[in-house]
Amino acid sequence: MVASSAEFVVSLTVLLFGAACSILTVERLYFLRHHGFWYFANSVLSQQEIARGEADRYWKTRRFLLFTKLSAGMLCMAFAFSPSLAAPVLGIAVVVLFWDRRLEFLGGDGADQKLRVVGTILFATLICSRFDERCLPAGLALVSMHLTFAYSAAGLAKLRSPAWRLGDSIRNIASSTAFGQGRALQFLSSRLAWCQVISICVIAFEAAFPLFFLSRSLLVVGLCLAFCFHLANSMLLGLNSFLWVFPISYPAALYTQSNFTFSNDFLSAL
Repeated sequence: MVASSAEFVVSLTVLLFGAACSILTVERLYFLRHHGFWYFANSVLSQQEIARGEADRYWKTRRFLLFTKLSAGMLCMAFAFSPSLAAPVLGIAVVVLFWDRRLEFLGGDGADQKLRVVGTILFATLICSRFDERCLPAGLALVSMHLTFAYSAAGLAKLRSPAWRLGDSIRNIASSTAFGQGRALQFLSSRLAWCQVISICVIAFEAAFPLFFLSRSLLVVGLCLAFCFHLANSMLLGLNSFLWVFPISYPAALYTQSNFTFSNDFLSAL
């Protein structure tokens, strides 16, 4: 019974992974089309490399990887509930994600890193589960632990930063060319106190995220707050990737909180 429910949650997580991978790739393709390839080639390649014709080869490789990643993401959604088919597609997606990281024109962010880590865990889980079904709940536990670490580590890192504690980072993100939104900058530029209050709330929420695992109701509230947080970031600050990537781990977090206790049962599942 536990194995069957774990298999469903793993399949659901694969489905969300494929959706996030596809949506982020479409956003990248739109970004390339909107800004033009040479805008990014100049930021990635040196003038000597461009003169040698490296830009054309870079663009062909980049385009191949983006369309391969899009195809892999769509296939993950199509085969999410067929583990035997989902595993090889996931493997392709993970390889492309790591390869694409080397050519990333914006340098990537925490959402890209999380997508690679979760994809790797899911691939390993599907492969290992063919030999032992206990790997399914163990894989979900790893995904849940990574989600918890990602939030808490981000909160503690912000806590150490004076720019975050004073609210300056909020305004800097809103005014950046890569992520900024005019309406958010217009609202925050003259409201320094608001920026500091928002920063303190974000730091407190992220740093204290592990406490939400104390009960299922607390975790549901915490995940709802986290989703609203990412939605607000997407709408106001243009941080779209986090909205699609972090919810991938939410079903695993709910499963782990409901089915595991930090006891010998948990250790035996691992």
